[in-house]
Amino acid sequence: MKEQATSVAKLVLQKPLFNKFCLVKAYIIASLLSAVKWRLWCLGGFQFTRLSPPRGFKDLTPSLCAKYRYLEESFYRTFTLWGYREVRPPLLEHLDLVALGVGEEMVDEIFKLQDSDGKLLALRAEATTPVARLYADNLREMGCPARIFYIVSCLRFSPSRDIGVREFRQAGAELIGDPSPAADAEVVALTIASL
Repeated sequence: MKEQATSVAKLVLQKPLFNKFCLVKAYIIASLLSAVKWRLWCLGGFQFTRLSPPRGFKDLTPSLCAKYRYLEESFYRTFTLWGYREVRPPLLEHLDLVALGVGEEMVDEIFKLQDSDGKLLALRAEATTPVARLYADNLREMGCPARIFYIVSCLRFSPSRDIGVREFRQAGAELIGDPSPAADAEVVALTIASL
């Protein structure tokens, strides 16, 4: 099988209009024909192997996507039925702002980037702090109290102790600006209804 896969890949590579897409096609065709690891040397020693995501990240296959979609749509329906409105904070925030809202341990878990001005940015490691910042920036539009929810991706430098992955989806609802026990009870009831 390995030889057959390599032969198919070589045939694709011999086409005169060889480009990156042909190379990808060759890899896909060879992968379909062979379940074993294989290597293809071409272009002066450029090496291909079966690829996999970095540690702590995973591909979502169609069956997993369907499960994720079902859960997210269930959360979405429940939150909106309770009168909560969706918000989506950006994936990047200023590191100094995020550091104010999370503990020291969490700051070490954040993927950090530097923009062209030298400012440190943080990839979203959790959603509560960015959502609080979003609300503060848009208080007039959202009013008070505000019922908001989010379903977003989060990334952490080290695998989460809870779930052992570095990329995960987080869904949550916030009732901001109402300190009453009734508001707390509403959020607890919403959480139960979401399960």
